[in-house]
Amino acid sequence: MGRPHFTHAVREQVLKKNGGRCFHCNADLSKENIEWDVDHHPVVYRDIEDQCKCWPFGMVTNATDFKNLQPSCTKCNRSHKYEKKHCWYCGHTQLRIRKTWLWFFFAFISVFFAGYLVGMFS
Repeated sequence: MGRPHFTHAVREQVLKKNGGRCFHCNADLSKENIEWDVDHHPVVYRDIEDQCKCWPFGMVTNATDFKNLQPSCTKCNRSHKYEKKHCWYCGHTQLRIRKTWLWFFFAFISVFFAGYLVGMFS
């Protein structure tokens, strides 16, 4: 999937979301020499990768979803200290239903059903 690259226009919209300030520490990002990142918050990028779009309702499945993007100074974004862990999701910010897991599940069901049919007509 790869990390998304945001256009200048999208970066400007994200910066305006919080009045030109860092979402975490409230530092003024509108100054000329301040470096900042587009942060995925509250759902971190690694929890969006390979996420299935059909389960459950309200999950973030698109890494470029504007509702999940916030302006963040590089210090806050790269320190990862604001990433919350939830024990009910095994340490992730959202339930993990990966596409690859679904492929394994459907492959298992298909093989089981095919074996059942072969056994039924033998």
